[in-house]
Amino acid sequence: MKCKWSFWILGLGIICFCFFPAKTKDVALPRHLLCGDSLRARISMPSDWHKSNSYPIGYNYALLLEFNKAQHSEWEISPLEDQTNPWDSLLEEKIDLLIINTLQDTIPQAYQDQVIGCYPIGPYQWFVRKSSKNLWNATNFWLGGFEKSKSFQTMTHQFFRSYDLQKFLTRSSHIAAVSPYDELIKKHASTLDWDWRLLAALIYKESRFSIWAESSFGAVGLMQVKPTTAAHYEIYNVYDPDLNIQAGVAHLDYLQRIYRQEGMDSLNVIKFTLAAYNAGEGRIEDCMNFTLSQGKDYRKWTEVKKMIPLMSDPEHYEGDVIKLGKFRGTQTLDYVTSVLEIYQDYCSVISE
Repeated sequence: MKCKWSFWILGLGIICFCFFPAKTKDVALPRHLLCGDSLRARISMPSDWHKSNSYPIGYNYALLLEFNKAQHSEWEISPLEDQTNPWDSLLEEKIDLLIINTLQDTIPQAYQDQVIGCYPIGPYQWFVRKSSKNLWNATNFWLGGFEKSKSFQTMTHQFFRSYDLQKFLTRSSHIAAVSPYDELIKKHASTLDWDWRLLAALIYKESRFSIWAESSFGAVGLMQVKPTTAAHYEIYNVYDPDLNIQAGVAHLDYLQRIYRQEGMDSLNVIKFTLAAYNAGEGRIEDCMNFTLSQGKDYRKWTEVKKMIPLMSDPEHYEGDVIKLGKFRGTQTLDYVTSVLEIYQDYCSVISE
């Protein structure tokens, strides 16, 4: 009898739960979370600061990415356009957060009553409009907590340790890393089936590991990728280090498939791929065709490099073989040699 009554009581409880659900209170998100917000940040620092063997732009970019993950928000992070006053951009709501180095820059007096600084991280400080209280609260709460974490210590060491290669080469000693982006480089190098140190050497040659380096031809970032090239591979943020390397590696993979199809050995595939990354596959096709026209083996870089200096002679470039016209090629020849030399240096100071 006791079991029978227990069965009916349990059944009645299920019916009540289904038809009369318990009332729940709306749970307000903590004020330090920005879930779902779309925000724009700018880092106002010279793009060549990597030359001082530190990477403050990359460091603050990495901090913003961690902040973004913690907040479950969406950030657009990019450098300020030339000739743009960053403080005007902040007040005009073109951006929501501005990052400066307070040792190099200060708040102009005209803006001091309208902006407010967040929790400082060393010499770097993030600024928002005084009206952006939620963003200010969220930023202070997160920065104050993250600064005490092991992840913060690791990140700071990653971007501000010494990467002075010559020092290690002189001492014939080993180094633990060649850049703040070694792990990203290793991840993407596997797509190419390259030694990651070779890809690192190319990136060093292109940008010195500066994520916002920009050429006069509009190439951007670690691998100096043009936005149009990145878009071809469905990548649209060339300032992001991970996406920039992904786009550059996708293009390298496309190039090396061209030369593999020519039946080249692996070393020549790499040399021709490097040359085409620098000069474009059309130019290198001209070089190969011209070498063939001179009765030389167009699949060997040692033969092609001998022919390239002749391609600036009107006797040759005004013919039908060299379709893209005069080509000096000095920069491309130096580029291939330099990347491979840097690679050898990396191999001597860091294990695979």
